[in-house]
Parts: sequence; C-alpha cells; structure tokens
Amino acid sequence: MAMDDQYLPPKNKMELEKLLFRYSSALEEGDFETVGAVLKVAQGDAELERMILELNQAYQGEPEGVETRAEESLSSGESRVRSGRGEGSG
Repeated sequence: MAMDDQYLPPKNKMELEKLLFRYSSALEEGDFETVGAVLKVAQGDAELERMILELNQAYQGEPEGVETRAEESLSSGESRVRSGRGEGSG
C-alpha cells in the first residue's frame, strides 16, 4: 500500500486530530515521509492546514528543550576537558 493511500481527506474532527497527531509524532521522530504525506492531505483541507500552522507556531514559540540544554552542557564540558579545565583540575 502506498503511503498516500493511508491518508485520505479527513471527514470529521476526530480524523483531523488523528492526522495532526501523526504529523506531530512524525516531526519529533524525524519521519519526513509521514510529514510529507500529511502535508499533502492538508493541501486539500483548509482546517487541517490551519491546525498544522498553529502547531508549527506553538513549536516555534516553545522555550529551549531539555535536549538542547543537555547538548550545550555536554559541549561546554568537552571544551573544559580539552582546555585542561575539567572537573578536578581546579
């Protein structure tokens, strides 16, 4: 079954919400094939398109994620170790 066959135009609010959930889950998981398939459906459904745009705006407005802070912390720790200022070198 082709990916597009799985995503027919939504008929009701519940189907819209399921597609929005699939879209957001796919974004978080890096599943761009599913993201593209849901966006293709949204091209023909103004309500789904609006919901996706609102979700994208919410993602853009989120404060820095834990992963980003952890990556920055790891990066700064690596810099301290390389420069000889690691823990215990005080």
